[in-house]
Amino acid sequence: MSLWVELYPIISADIRFSAMLGQNGSTPLDLFKFYVEDLKARFHDEKRIIKEILKDKSFEVKVDTTFEQFATVVCEDKKSATLDAGNVKLTYNSLLEKAEVKEKERIKEENKRMKKLENDFKKLLREMNINFDLPWDELENEDEYLAFASDSERSKVYKDFQHEMEESCSHHHSRSRKSKKSKKSKKYKSSSNSDSEGERKKYKHRSRSPSQISDESGEEYKKKKSKKKHKRKSPSTP
Repeated sequence: MSLWVELYPIISADIRFSAMLGQNGSTPLDLFKFYVEDLKARFHDEKRIIKEILKDKSFEVKVDTTFEQFATVVCEDKKSATLDAGNVKLTYNSLLEKAEVKEKERIKEENKRMKKLENDFKKLLREMNINFDLPWDELENEDEYLAFASDSERSKVYKDFQHEMEESCSHHHSRSRKSKKSKKSKKYKSSSNSDSEGERKKYKHRSRSPSQISDESGEEYKKKKSKKKHKRKSPSTP
């Protein structure tokens, strides 16, 4: 329904609007409000008449129905002679809104139905251990196959299934390669650590200076000499 702020630029340009401004009584805005209230009071009755016309014409408002198409069908009927143009527009908007809601619900339900069909069909393909080269006639008697309305729908789901299986195989091989690489890496690290430990021990042994070795040899020589000297001094047992 039109608003006063929308109509004011048009109405105010009319000479009849200017003529009313100098008169006592209701203002142009008051008259507009009275008119709108009258339209609202008539709206439900006229909406019912419009629905009857549409029913007689077997015409249904859909999401792509234009107002011109709607108005043409309504105005062709004699009962539309007393209808207000504003109420015709309001009725169209109301019916179009319902059609849009209905279409959204239909799409939602259709998507749910197709999702179930797809899942059932893919399950069948897995259970039959499908080879990608398997001809369609191997599946033609299955309920999951017959549930689709066309071959294009079956083909789409089948291609999706192929893609999923290929990705699954690809991921499996990728994980296997990573696992093998990880094991090799651990084995290499273990071997490397063992070799490093051996090298450190060898290096530690080799890294002793000649003076350290000489000092150790001198100490051993002194100990041996002291023992021999002690033996010579000790009296022999009878």
